[in-house]
Formats: sequence, C-alpha cells, structure tokens
Amino acid sequence: SGRLFGFRNDGTSLPGWPVDVNNDVGCAFFGNTPTIGDIDGDGQMEVVAAGSTCGWCGSGILVAYNFDGTLVDGFPIVVEYYNFYGGVGPLADLDNDGDIEICVGSEFCDHSEVPAYVFCWDLPYAYDETKIAWNGYAHDMAHTGRYVNPEIKAPLVSSVAPNSGTFRGGTRVVIKGKNFMSGAKVFFGGVPAEQVVVVDSTTIRVKTPAHKPCYMYVDDINKSPYELSYKLVNEPVRAGELELGNGIIDYERSSAYQYTEVSNYSGCLVNIVVVHPTPDQREGVLRAGFTYTGWEAPKDEVLLLVSKYSPMGTFENGAANWEWMWPDGLWGVLDDSSNCLPKPYPSGSKVMYFGKKDQCNYDIGKRTSGVLEMPFIKVDSANAKLRFMYYRDVEYIPDPQRNADIFEVWAHTRDQDVLLYHTDGRTVSEKQWVQSPELDIGQLVGEEAWVSFWFDSDDGIWNIATGIAVDNVEIIGAHWLPWAEFSGEVHLNWTGGLPKYFVYRNTSPDFDSNPPELRVYTPFTHKYENSLNDEESYYYKVR
Repeated sequence: SGRLFGFRNDGTSLPGWPVDVNNDVGCAFFGNTPTIGDIDGDGQMEVVAAGSTCGWCGSGILVAYNFDGTLVDGFPIVVEYYNFYGGVGPLADLDNDGDIEICVGSEFCDHSEVPAYVFCWDLPYAYDETKIAWNGYAHDMAHTGRYVNPEIKAPLVSSVAPNSGTFRGGTRVVIKGKNFMSGAKVFFGGVPAEQVVVVDSTTIRVKTPAHKPCYMYVDDINKSPYELSYKLVNEPVRAGELELGNGIIDYERSSAYQYTEVSNYSGCLVNIVVVHPTPDQREGVLRAGFTYTGWEAPKDEVLLLVSKYSPMGTFENGAANWEWMWPDGLWGVLDDSSNCLPKPYPSGSKVMYFGKKDQCNYDIGKRTSGVLEMPFIKVDSANAKLRFMYYRDVEYIPDPQRNADIFEVWAHTRDQDVLLYHTDGRTVSEKQWVQSPELDIGQLVGEEAWVSFWFDSDDGIWNIATGIAVDNVEIIGAHWLPWAEFSGEVHLNWTGGLPKYFVYRNTSPDFDSNPPELRVYTPFTHKYENSLNDEESYYYKVR
C-alpha cells in the first residue's frame, strides 16, 4: 500500500502513524521491513525504509521518518531505475570515521544485464550503537527476531581459567570478559553452571556442572556454539575412536566417509555462554572454551523401575506408544469435554483427532497434513484383518480430477509399504461415527508391522470442516507386540532420581516372549549422568 505502520504494544496506532509514503514520493511499495535507529544525531530513533516507486520501471526510494511520523530532513532519497527490494542494510559506521552510514541493495528495474549496485550514503551524524533498536531484517545478522534494549551491551567472554576439568563437574573457574551483569546465567555446553557469582562487570566465578562424558571430540572452534551444544550435550566420551574430516567423531555414518584413527582422546570441548538476566537476555559466547576430561568403563547398574505396557487400539490410556508427527500435523488425543465430535465416542472418553481442538477444524491458512502411527503388531495369520471406527467431515470436491482432503491407511514393514484404504473429498463426508471395512493385512503374515493413518488437505482452502477422528482400532489374526525395537514411547513407573533411559541387558533379547517386566535401577545422582554406555545394551529413551 506504500504505507508504514507504527503500533503500540496494545495494538493501537502511534500518534502520526500510519505514514502514507505515497504523499512524499508518489506511488510507492515496500518489500521488506524497516530499520529503526538514530540517523540524524538528535538522540531519538527514526524509522528508515527502502522500497520502490510503482510502474514498470520504478525508482528506488529511501525514506526516513521521525518518531512522530514527520519526514527527516534530507529524505526521501530517490534513485531512478534501481529498485530497493531488499530493505535497508544494517546501520553501521562502515568507514570507521565515527559517522553513520546507510546502505541498500538494488536491482535494475528491467532485469537487464546492467549491473546491480549496493548504494551507500555517508551521513554527517555520529554513529551510536546504543540508539539502534532494530538493525535490519529480523533484528540482527543472526535473524533472531528478538528485540533487546540497545543500550544494554551484550556480554563479551574472553577467557576462562582453568580451562579443563572432570566431567563430574565441581571445577572452580574464573571467567573474564566485559559487560557482565548481576544475576547473569552461565552455561557449559548447554548445561547450567553452579554457584554463579558475578564479582563485577569483568569477572564471574562459577563451579562447573556435571557433563555426561562425550563420545565426540570437537577440535574446530569455528563450529557455532549452537552446533557445539547440540553435538556435545549428554554425549558419552571415549578414548581412541574414529574421527571424520570435519573434526567430529561419529559412529553412525556409513563406511563411505573417510575416517582417521584418533588415539588417547579423553575429553570434549564445550562452549561457555554467559547470559544477561531478564528482560534483556543477551548472550556472550566463548566457543569451545572448556574441555571436559575423563572416561569410565560401563557400569552394569540399573537406573529405573520399568513396567511393561499394554498396547491398545483405543486411546483411553493417553495413546501410549502411538506416535503422531509432522510440524503442520494436527493429530492429538481429544477428550469428551470437547464439542468437536458427536458423543458418545466409540471407546469411551477419548479419541484421536486431526484438527484444531479450539476451533474444531483443520484450517491453518495453508496445506496441512499429518501421520498417526500405531504401535508394532505381529501378523499371525494369512487371514489377518484390521478395522477401526472413524469420523470424517472434510471438504466435498465433486471433481473426478481432484483428490484433496485425502485420508489413507497404510501398513508398513521394514521392507514394504502397503496401501490398505483410501478416500478423499470426492466422496461425501459421513459426518458420523462409522465402521471401516475389514482391511486385509494377511499378506504380512509372520512380519512385525505397524499401521499409519494419513491425512493430507492437499491445499490451504476450504479447510473449515471438522476433520478426521479415529478410534477402536482392532486387529484380527494378529497381536500387539509388547516390545519392539522401534516401539516408541513407553509408559513407566519409577521412584526417585531423574530418569532418562532404561536398558535391557542382553545381546539378543527376545522381546516377544521375554519382555522386561520390572527391573530395579539405581536412581541418577545427577540429571546429566548416565554410565550405561555399553554397546551390547538395548536402550529405550523415554520422555
């Protein structure tokens, strides 16, 4: 629209806003967000935006407005034939003369072979980083999209001494740097430090936290702190392993990768992060600043009380061992307090529903899809069947060429995927609980299998119907597996400690005939401790 808007945090317009840029440059439009900072040396921040004039071959425009919506002296700046689609670059003192500069990228209007340029203007006003509130797209070069008070300087971490210690923690270290604040938090490899004392703005004393020994040893300080944390937190360490060319040990990669033998590695490097207290949680990072050392042989101790679960074809147990996935997927357990679906439900008080529980539809403004997966089953008979109850209310599209709002049921094994059932928007919705046909799964006899229920809207329009629900899944000529290698979440009972894993200690366990019923484990002494790193153990991660 060629207008710039300014809002208070309650949604009302700021005085003088919106600003109609069309009045200052003629027809205008903007393809990116403004920058906010003091560009005229008056101590107040201005709104700076780059755009283009309308028409086939428009001009680039750079406008700046004061807080009250009035135009800043010297603006607008117009550059004929060069469109400014990308917005204003970071406000900075590019030439180190103490003044502020403004730069924008451009594109020649008819996309010819004429070069595109970066245009920069050297303003005669002092550069003050504490008066720049929003410095380009998504706030900063890391695109965090998070506002912080520019007058609060970020912490700078320069050193730590000593810079190594046991993975059990307890090493007392001194962190040096700048701009530390009382109440700061400190993390070693993503783990909160203990006994943090901010002595002054340049010194912090802490005791290192326990850190699970690492399998991986990273010796490349150019790795980002986030990658270091992701790679290292809670990974066990070993002496003498294989190393990839990028400096990270990885057991899971195929033999196609080139490895080199590494000997006597006895620790892992982690980054140190100092974080300001709220509300301005700015971070300072010392990359790979501390080395955790030490390695222990596996201990044959148990850690939890683990109880065997009973898989079910209903959802009254909270969907134990069912899994649902995909970021835009809307599968989830719906109880009978909701009015989205007709009651009574087939099984009682809970069903599995694909839709927005608060609005009773699957309209998220775009295409949406999701997969619901059963726990493992064992197919015993060539006459095995699967059936279920379902509710379906989707967009009706009586067009033989369209197949939007697809609902399918698939059976899977390690080696094959079999389509069992398909319907879509070309079939009128039942809008009531109905029994599915008996679906043939006998072709999977003797196999461990799982079944998935898949819904895909195929487009983002007319998704205002209720959606899909599933209940009372029954298997005939097959049985639920109490344990399977990929059986998913397990519901546990435990006492004490902070449980993370349990282990079935056997090289070739028979989960079908000999499931781990109840195993007594010693609780963790620390949530980052886990010495069960024997490769002959079978692990089951729980949440």
